[in-house]
Amino acid sequence: PIPNFWGTLFSLLGKSDQVIDVFLRTLDTIDERIVDPDFAKDRVRCNEIKNAMRQNCVSDLAATWYNILGAYHRTRPDLAQRCLRTMQNYIDWIDISLLTSEQYVNLFFFLLEVESLREEACDCIFELVSKRIEDPAAKLRLVERINVCQVLPAVIEVLVNQMKSVCEEEEYADESFALKIARLATTVGMELLDVMEKA
Repeated sequence: PIPNFWGTLFSLLGKSDQVIDVFLRTLDTIDERIVDPDFAKDRVRCNEIKNAMRQNCVSDLAATWYNILGAYHRTRPDLAQRCLRTMQNYIDWIDISLLTSEQYVNLFFFLLEVESLREEACDCIFELVSKRIEDPAAKLRLVERINVCQVLPAVIEVLVNQMKSVCEEEEYADESFALKIARLATTVGMELLDVMEKA
């Protein structure tokens, strides 16, 4: 049964970096083969598994992701990168409050300053902002809780200054990250406009 499976899986964490890698790969496989409605053959079973995970392990998953990012963002950025990519697949259907605490939000924005992780961190923030929420008041509270409107301008200003310092003959090295920030900023604006239209 799922509760025993997750209990066993969580009990193995901390034994080695290899276990962390297997843990994240297992989550990716669960998403790809079982949870993702676009690929799951049995939608009813898919929803049952999601509900069971929400009840039994999602809060532990969120705490584990946080610990992995905190522990490995410097020593094993490849594991932290994989963790952020895994998280992106789960943001759409888990309790959003688990990933929008002050600690988590501060961690995401801290990781925007870590060169090897900033694109994945930006993608996670994008998934949070674009999460489907019908209630406009709840959506506005989410955007405010993420604090993205306060932090993004500073990030954009840094990128603009970097672009100004690059000669026309040189290739801008951070183009991929700049594009992700632009997508995030555009999405924030669109989500706020949608809130205004629904209000």
